[in-house]
Formats: sequence, structure tokens, C-alpha cells
Amino acid sequence: MSKKAKKLRRGYTTGSCVAAGAVAAYRATLGETLNNVRLRLLNGSTLEIPVNLNADKSVEVIKDAGDDPDVTDKAVIQISLTPCSIEIAGEHDYIEICGDSKIIIRAKSGIGLVTRPGLEVPVGKWAINPGPRKMLAENLLHAGFGQDKDSFMLVEIEVLNGEEIAKKTLNPTLGVTGGISILGTTGIVEPYSNAAYIHTIKIHIRAAATQGFNTVALTTGSRTMKCAIRDLPEVQDDNCIRIGDFIADSLEAAETTSGIDNVVIACMPGKVYKYACAHRITHAHKNKLEPHLMVDVLQALGVSQDKLKAIKKCDTVGEAITKISQKKAELLLLRLGDIAHKNLRNWAPGVNIIIMLYNTAGNLILRKGTTSE
Repeated sequence: MSKKAKKLRRGYTTGSCVAAGAVAAYRATLGETLNNVRLRLLNGSTLEIPVNLNADKSVEVIKDAGDDPDVTDKAVIQISLTPCSIEIAGEHDYIEICGDSKIIIRAKSGIGLVTRPGLEVPVGKWAINPGPRKMLAENLLHAGFGQDKDSFMLVEIEVLNGEEIAKKTLNPTLGVTGGISILGTTGIVEPYSNAAYIHTIKIHIRAAATQGFNTVALTTGSRTMKCAIRDLPEVQDDNCIRIGDFIADSLEAAETTSGIDNVVIACMPGKVYKYACAHRITHAHKNKLEPHLMVDVLQALGVSQDKLKAIKKCDTVGEAITKISQKKAELLLLRLGDIAHKNLRNWAPGVNIIIMLYNTAGNLILRKGTTSE
């Protein structure tokens, strides 16, 4: 990175806070008081997080978003652990394997309940994503829990003032009621100063060209980055770049960089829909879902008026897809891919553009375009 570019401070996710708090709470049951927890992230790296042990052996962790303008920054997350039996698990709770034991994960106040389909969490469950649940179980196992067969531990999570914080997010729109979501794919919050982020993208693209790559992969997150590297032999760590929401600026940077001929866009349905809607910045706070294009496409595909009426109320592409058949969903994504590809080519006609569309499981569901030699 250029010496003139300010290096922004990373933070950690709500999922990391929960895992760190659970480790400290468990160690407290063994008579140990921790002020910091060295957390193991899902990618194998570690992260140190400050914790505070309360008199009742519950633990408080303060969310630190670093230099990212995250509305959950400084949120207070409380975690408590209680030995239990399987019978106490409720319909909203999760049961996760932890070594030879199991943990029951339950939200208290300040964490939302999922009421609509299309998210990574099933309807009727607490808004605690799979990544944080996995990280919680793995860190408790590393801390020593999970050695006793058929032992159960209740992990209760609370976010102080979480319902008010959630009003500043898209949770109410997405059908997550009563609080925030516990999120985090990597456990790290990457700082999101727009100007600095775009500047970094440009530097990475130029660096890839300098190394002799004629192809760059622009990915919307860590999962799509892994998928692009897995699926395309011409894509490696050095020419695979996370662009987040800045699709138009990233395409412009690639088009104006000498030596770059091909641009792979690795994304998920929500992003490809926004590309089809010609949104040059896809951040949810700037561009909420506008279902009009999706409704027009599905109407042309013969979807009934009743279903179209329901889809008009949807706030995510994932939710809309649950309203139609698998065949219609495939045709919808194919058409959206065509429209998105056309828009992206119009924005950057000087490069060859390939769209790689993935689902949340990391499966390739659509490829539009081919790389040039």
C-alpha cells in the first residue's frame, strides 16, 4: 500500500465477541479469571479480545469495529454458561457438537429472531449465523469443554440495547425481529473507509498487472474469493481482490490498468441482482432491494399474480426465490445474470467480463462469459 494511504484499524465481529466471552465464561467455571482471550478464527489465525468477568460468572465483551463505521461498534455483549440437559433446548435454539459434548446456543434480549426465509439462518431460529456458531464450538473445545460424552452446556447470549441498535440496520426490513444478528464469516471486521478502500483496490489491481497477470478476480467477500481461486486456475491469491460493494470503481480501475484483459466478478445472487439493477455501489444502506426488475422477469416467465404479489414484499433475492419453483429460480438467475453482464460490460467495455455466481454453500450456479487468451 502507498505510504500516503492511511492504514485503517481492523476490528472484530459480534461472532468473535460471543466466542471469546464463552471461553472466558468457561474458564471461570474452572476458577480462572481471564482479561483477554486469544481466539482461534476459522481460517486458522488468532485474535486477542479483551473480556470482563462479572460477579455472577457471566462475561461482557465490547464489540470493536476498528475504523469501520459499523452501527454495532461498542455494543455490549454478555455471555453466560450453565451446565444443562438436552431437554431444555427450545425451538429457537441451536444444538452444536463440541467434541464429545454438545452446546445449546440461546439468545436472550437484543438478538433477533428470523421470521422470513432467504437468510443463512432458518425461519424460527435466533439470528446467529453458522460461522459464529462454529467458531463458538471450536473455541470452547480448545478451552477444555467437550471431553465428557453426552455432556451439555447452555450458552446464553445477550446484547444490551440490541433492539435499538437493530433499528439502524436492515434487520427489520429483512424480517429479523427483536435485535441485531450475530455475524462474521472470518471473525474480523475489515475497515470500510470508502476512499481508502477503493484506493487499495486500485493498488492491488496494478500490482497484479505488474506481476504479469492479464486476469483479475473481483470478489464481493471472503467466501466468493475462496470459490474463485478454487474454480479458476488463472486466479490466485495475488490477482484475487475483495471489492465489497464498489463494483463500478473496481471495474474502472481494472479497465484503466495496462495489461488487464479479463475481469472475473465472483458474487452471490443479491449482488448480481443489484448489478442487474445498475447499482454502481451495492451497499445495502445505499441501495435496498427494489423488486420491480425481478417481478418483471418472473412475470415474463409465467409466474402467477399471487406469487408476484408476495415477491413484491420480499427484501432479499434469497427470500424471493423461496416463493417460486427451482426451475423458475434457475431461469430468473440466468436472466438476471444476462442483464447484469450487459450492465457491467457497458461500464467497462475495454475489458472482458466474466460473472461467476455462487450460492451461500459455495456452489457455482451460473457462469456468464469466458476469459480471453
